Amino acid sequence: GNGSGSIADNVRDAGKKALIYADQSGYDIVGGTVTIDPKTILFSDGSFTISKEYDRTTDGTAAFKKAFEGGSVSASGIYSADLGNVSVSYANLTAEYDSYNVGTNKNVSLGGTVSLTGTAASNYALANSGSLTGVTIKGTITPRTLYLNVGSTSGLDKTYDGTSTVNATNTFSLDNKTEGHTVISGDTVSLA
Repeated sequence: GNGSGSIADNVRDAGKKALIYADQSGYDIVGGTVTIDPKTILFSDGSFTISKEYDRTTDGTAAFKKAFEGGSVSASGIYSADLGNVSVSYANLTAEYDSYNVGTNKNVSLGGTVSLTGTAASNYALANSGSLTGVTIKGTITPRTLYLNVGSTSGLDKTYDGTSTVNATNTFSLDNKTEGHTVISGDTVSLA
């Protein structure tokens, strides 16, 4: 006979759902299922530059995550109704500079994958299993800022002798005040 069909509650979300066919003349039909596949979303291809201060490591993960949070890489295909309920997690993502030396236009390689979190995350699947294969990254490592600290002002007086030399020992040190430590272990820095 004639009738209308309905699918059980929560048919909006991905997964296997029970089918209920009701409101027709005669019997209700229960027991079928329908599968709603997750929607595949893509990350934008493109290139961008990350930057960090010299720290004698090639690790660029924090700089990449900062760029990621700033919108340099974006996902497309999430429905507007889900925007507040789906987030991109980059907890398993790493970025490595090609060397730890200061410079620009350095190659940066990505490792790991991104994933989706949130109450509507199961409605979506990441293309390429969450790999950012289409994203090209170049990196900049800027010189580390060091401050000259004068530890003692004694011994800095002298009698005029026609030269600009002042003999003082153990009165100067280099420090990175924002990090709270001195020159990085393994580096040699001298005052000239």
